[in-house]
Amino acid sequence: MTQIWRKLWHGKNGEFYFEGANIKTIMGQISQYYNVDVEYKDDIKYSFVMKIKRTVPVSELLKIMELTDLVHFKIEGNKITVMGNNKK
Repeated sequence: MTQIWRKLWHGKNGEFYFEGANIKTIMGQISQYYNVDVEYKDDIKYSFVMKIKRTVPVSELLKIMELTDLVHFKIEGNKITVMGNNKK
């Protein structure tokens, strides 16, 4: 398995699977799949590991990512704003 595929893998079973992927990689895939625009308010320097069904609504996917307490999202229509968590 190449390094790129270790970081980003589209599961054959309709899943997103990210292993050590940065937020821009993840949001790039979310942007394409859910047809949304992404704006970055802060520079997020963390890597994420996540496996989730693609049938999950984007709002739920983002809520799950927020549980890490590393990132926060704001959804306005077709635009998602990515922000760091100010608690850190």
